Amino acid sequence: MMEIFHLGKRVGFIKYSEEFSQKVFISPRTYLHFFRIHNGFGFSVGVLQQLRKRGVRVLIILYETREGIDKLVTFMDYLEQNGFRYQDKCDSQIILPITQFNQHMLEVAV
Repeated sequence: MMEIFHLGKRVGFIKYSEEFSQKVFISPRTYLHFFRIHNGFGFSVGVLQQLRKRGVRVLIILYETREGIDKLVTFMDYLEQNGFRYQDKCDSQIILPITQFNQHMLEVAV
């Protein structure tokens, strides 16, 4: 397991996934990380660059809710093609609406 840091904070970790038969990035999140304006979650462009260099293509958010933990999955290519670009004063992010996580995986499975 390899921890990933951005702007001095631990944002997640990389590990091998038996489910996907490759390395995945796992990022624990809470409601504090939720982008209400886009109804989704963002990934820093800098973090995505680090992950791409390390061969990671699968992104997993473990979203802590009142009911438990939701596992939200997307692929880096899907995120980059379908996400919203967002720039604040210190970081550039790509945000994917929560309804689009896992949705494209259903299409592949059918």
